[in-house]
Amino acid sequence: MKSRPFPRSSGAWSPRSSACVKLEGDGPWPVAALGDSRGVVAGARTGTVGVDEDNDLIQVTGAVNAVRRFSAYWEYMLDRAIIVAPASPQWGGSAVVNDRGELIGIASLRLGEPPHVNLAIPIEKFVPVKDELIDSGRIASRPPRPWLGLYTVSMPAGLFVSELSPVGPASRAGFRQGDRILKVNGVAVASQEEFYEQLWSRRAGDLIELSVQRDNQVRTISVPSVDRHRLFQVR
Repeated sequence: MKSRPFPRSSGAWSPRSSACVKLEGDGPWPVAALGDSRGVVAGARTGTVGVDEDNDLIQVTGAVNAVRRFSAYWEYMLDRAIIVAPASPQWGGSAVVNDRGELIGIASLRLGEPPHVNLAIPIEKFVPVKDELIDSGRIASRPPRPWLGLYTVSMPAGLFVSELSPVGPASRAGFRQGDRILKVNGVAVASQEEFYEQLWSRRAGDLIELSVQRDNQVRTISVPSVDRHRLFQVR
């Protein structure tokens, strides 16, 4: 494995792809009742239910470890994530239910060192946009966010560039691995969350100005952002 001078995230993580599936036949199909995750607090009992590669049911009884903001290097942030322990061995796309069997979230990531925890996306994130996701696989009604192809890591000394996408505009604009990000469009940032908040306050196609510290010098680099979906769709 290629070594990296900057870790990509605080602790190990493992994403797993999930998708919508179409059931054969006309139904009707048994369904889980939708719950409400907004009142979920640490300590609440949960169940994580999914299937393994052999289509066998996998169920893990656990509890909410925390409800908190979460961000990661791949330009990903949730203002409210449900952290569940213990982790399910089949986490990607598994249903997270409350003690009444109501669906409150979808397990998306496995985080940390063993014993792992799961990150679940609250069901409220999915319900308002479910028709768009099923029809097109993305939220087409939302203005596309600006993408730079610039990956970051938070460290005690600040927020640093950990990697650059070879096809992203940031690599062509002159950023380097190890640059410390100080400002976005003139606004000081010190964390991934602050970086994303300022970046996503603009739209794809906008010119983004980042002030970075490199070799004890501060320089401002302007980079034209792009719509990541259109970029990779063309490729």
